[in-house]
Amino acid sequence: YHIYGRDPGLPPAAYPEVATYFTPASWAGLSRAIEQGLATGLPYECDAEVVRADGRPCWITARGQAQRDETTGRVLRLFGTLQDITERKLAEEEVRQLNATLERRVEARTAELLAANRELDAFAYAVSHDLKAPLRAMIGFSQALTEDYGAKLEPGAHEYLQQIMIACHTMGALIDGLLELSRSTRGELNRERTDLSIFATRIRSEL
Repeated sequence: YHIYGRDPGLPPAAYPEVATYFTPASWAGLSRAIEQGLATGLPYECDAEVVRADGRPCWITARGQAQRDETTGRVLRLFGTLQDITERKLAEEEVRQLNATLERRVEARTAELLAANRELDAFAYAVSHDLKAPLRAMIGFSQALTEDYGAKLEPGAHEYLQQIMIACHTMGALIDGLLELSRSTRGELNRERTDLSIFATRIRSEL
């Protein structure tokens, strides 16, 4: 009664009513296992879903083996056990649903990341275009000022113009570096040895 949810006086497996105790697919699988056990005499094991009268879910594992005639070896009958595995099946289903939910969340997160990367690419292009245009203008006008009015400028003014152009080139390099850094998260990192003393000397000179 614990497994089937029905009167324990109801029939053993030979009675046709037992087929209604299972889902059609489970009964078909269990029948095949039993028939194979009768035909071959080999032990069988089969999971089946029970249709309980009270509607509660229930799964069993049916295990059986043959009893043979000692003289002829012919299979006389099958005997075995039923084990309630409902808790295990419900746990497996819960894990399956959690995995499905996780997969959906991963897919949604992946779509969000792809959209964010596209926005980042668009932003990086805008930064490159919008910030470099003023730098090119500053460099161009500084060069024009030097070429057209260089003779009229004091020596210190030439140095100031040179510093403006150096700063513009430095800022252009920084923009390129930021753009390269924004792309590095979507590619492989290339490792290389770096002499920090050279960097420190260059920065000191710039300062």
